[in-house]
Amino acid sequence: MLLVLGDGLLGSVIKNKHTITLTKKEINLEKDSLDKIKKRIFYTNPIMNLDPPFPTNINYPENTYLINAAGYTDVDGAETNQDKAYKTNTEGVYKLAVVCKQLGVTLLHISTDFVFDGISRTPFSEYDQLNPVNYYGYTKMMSEKMIMNSGCKYAIIRAGWLYDACNGLIPKLINKVIEDKPLFGVQDQRLSPTHVRDLSKQIFKIIENNLTGVFHATTDGWTTPVDLLKLISKNIHGEEREVWTSNKCNFLTSGAQRPLNCVLDNMNLKALGLNILPHWKEGVLSLLEKPENDKKTK
Repeated sequence: MLLVLGDGLLGSVIKNKHTITLTKKEINLEKDSLDKIKKRIFYTNPIMNLDPPFPTNINYPENTYLINAAGYTDVDGAETNQDKAYKTNTEGVYKLAVVCKQLGVTLLHISTDFVFDGISRTPFSEYDQLNPVNYYGYTKMMSEKMIMNSGCKYAIIRAGWLYDACNGLIPKLINKVIEDKPLFGVQDQRLSPTHVRDLSKQIFKIIENNLTGVFHATTDGWTTPVDLLKLISKNIHGEEREVWTSNKCNFLTSGAQRPLNCVLDNMNLKALGLNILPHWKEGVLSLLEKPENDKKTK
């Protein structure tokens, strides 16, 4: 059985007949106490069907996962709302981990490529040193450490640059091309855009194999915002449009610092023969080839 906390970009697609979704109205990681979170998770267990006060010695069925797809994700906002970001992404996640330990549930936590500094010229593996360059990345790094110290069973999934037909970087770039206005892009930032549909399939593969530990889960290969704009314009207009290029430090003059290299190596999944994430182009091109999806981005 799966419990999914969050109904946003990723949480909305991690659903099957055995899934129960918990929204922010039901569990608020920033404000809810440990006891309230535990009681709310008990309430959602249809097998127990318990009324308070709850016993302390009853666990969920074996191989139950709580997928934490919620959190404070405003990277720029985290710089000025540090207390809210920390209470949600770090303290709130620690409370989840403690509850999972008490209930015998495995916590599958979605983390980020922003836990790295982006200085390396090669993809980051699960074993590289964490060194975030912004406060959002710091809160996610600390959440990972708190999970590991909680004693719960866990699977930490580091992903990044998620999108679907309407949300994320790719639809934004598609809209820029459709508007037929001058195009501006960063040429020195490397990333692996990942469709949430593909990530959700990888998550189910991890759960099916009852994996625990830390896993990178991003699409294969990498690109830059400039090359993405060229690829999108070629597919929409039949030719590459001119893109005015800039380095990241000149293009992003405000907000949180971003790492230059956001590319991850799915080393652990590859070692187990369980990496099913495709090349990044597959997801982007599938979006461009579907008129119904293109219309949603307009």
